[in-house]
Amino acid sequence: MKSKHLFVLFFFLFNATLFCQVPQSFSYQAVVRNSTNELIKNSPVKIRISIGYYMAFGIPPQLTFFPVYTETHQTTTNENGLFSLMVGGGTPVSGRFDTIPWSGNTFYIKTEIDPANTGNYTISSISKILSVPYALRAERSDNGIVAYGLIDSDGTVLAGSGNFTVQKTSLFGGGLYYVSWNNTSGIDNNKLIVSITPYDTASYTTLYTYSCRITDQGFMVSFYANEQLMSVKFSFLVINPY
Repeated sequence: MKSKHLFVLFFFLFNATLFCQVPQSFSYQAVVRNSTNELIKNSPVKIRISIGYYMAFGIPPQLTFFPVYTETHQTTTNENGLFSLMVGGGTPVSGRFDTIPWSGNTFYIKTEIDPANTGNYTISSISKILSVPYALRAERSDNGIVAYGLIDSDGTVLAGSGNFTVQKTSLFGGGLYYVSWNNTSGIDNNKLIVSITPYDTASYTTLYTYSCRITDQGFMVSFYANEQLMSVKFSFLVINPY
C-alpha cells in the first residue's frame, strides 16, 4: 500500500467586525496537500488545535511546547483543498479558550490533522501567532506565569522558576509527584491553568494528570507516567489567566 504524506499551509483570518461583547474565537484556515503537492479536495478531516507557549529547559536547552488550550474540529476540505474553522468554537479537550492570557505573552498554535478520520493525527505543525485580535488581548491584560519547571523521575528539579517544591511518593510505582508552591500573591488557585508536557517522549508514551487540588500552602498538582519511570522527565507550566 502506498503511504500518503500530507502537509498543510496555514494562515489566519481575524474578523474585523466590531462586537458589543468580546468574541471568544477567531477564524483559521489551512490548505491541505499530499507529498506530491496535490490538493486534498472535498475530503472530511479531523483537526486538533492547541494554543500554548514555547519555553526552554535543560542543559543544553530544549524547547518545549506547553499547550494551555486544546480543542478538536470535524470539517471538510473544499474543491481547493481548503478548510475553515473558528478557533475557540471547537470541542474542548483541555483548558478554556476564554482564559488564555493573550496580553504580554507570545503564543503558538499547533495544528494536527487526521485526514482519514481514524483518530490518528498524521500531520503536525506549530506556528507563531503573529497577531491576536485586539479585543481578546485587551480582555486579558493582567496575566502572568505563576511557576514552571523541569523535573526528573527522582523528583529532582532540573530547571525552573525556583518558587515551587516537589515531593515524590511511592504510589503508582513511584510515578506520582506533587508540585506545590505558596500562594503569596492572592491568586485564585481554582482559576490557574496547568500544562504538563513530556520532556523526552521516548521514555514513555502517556503522561496522565492524576489530580489538581488546593492545599493550605497553595496550589498542588499530582501526575504520573504509565510506563517505566527510569529517565523520565516532564515539564510543567502554571499561568494565572486573570
